[in-house]
Amino acid sequence: SDASQPRAVYLEMDRQGRLLVQGELATLETLEGHLREQARLQGTDVLQLRADAAVAYGDLARVMAAAQRAGLPRMAFVTEQP
Repeated sequence: SDASQPRAVYLEMDRQGRLLVQGELATLETLEGHLREQARLQGTDVLQLRADAAVAYGDLARVMAAAQRAGLPRMAFVTEQP
């Protein structure tokens, strides 16, 4: 593994509001548990979040709050060029 590449839990949100944690489908209800489990497995407190530009800010805020509760206070946003 490349030491310069810190471990992170990967979360994707698509424009339909679907959530994928490490490629596994999650819901807002199950998200915190998924994130907590992955944080433990990956041994990290970093979340890499890739969200579609169409995602509502309120949904993003809820996801960020769940990540904080799950022990992932450090967040990196992955953006895609339009």
